[in-house]
Amino acid sequence: MKKISVFLFACILVLFSSSCSLRGPHLMERLFDTDTEVANRNFEQVIKAVQNRDTDSLKTLFSKNAVESSENFEKDAIALFDFFQGEMVSYDDWGGGGADASRDQTGEWKFILSTYDVETDKAQYRFAIKQFTKDTTDPDNIGIDSLYVIRAENSNLQYAYWGEHKWKPGITVE
Repeated sequence: MKKISVFLFACILVLFSSSCSLRGPHLMERLFDTDTEVANRNFEQVIKAVQNRDTDSLKTLFSKNAVESSENFEKDAIALFDFFQGEMVSYDDWGGGGADASRDQTGEWKFILSTYDVETDKAQYRFAIKQFTKDTTDPDNIGIDSLYVIRAENSNLQYAYWGEHKWKPGITVE
């Protein structure tokens, strides 16, 4: 019994001491929520807000800085509502959940890039989203920073859709 306890303790010690991604204050979050799950949960909230034409709900998903940097967030939200037609039938997150993170003397940040192919009962769309899940130097960055959408037929379906790769804050309808 003592050998098993020592062995389990050694395994746990090796696991936690050898993996940078498992250290830090958000250990439980990283162990149980993958970047893809976080991205998908937020994307489903975006779609719900779009289908309900709910500017306020959509706005709460974006970072404070993205809303303030956008030339006219409300106008862009209405353009998105008008562009997106039909009820969502399904979505594919085949190009998403990729994350980047960094830490320096000033703080830590992490963002997730995700892309979705969406089918409604009227059309097919492609979304690209950049969202910050952590920024200790500027908490007003947390939330969706950039959202791009295009009709599927206006993009190359062989590759994941990443907008124009500029990640302009706010909503961009292409």
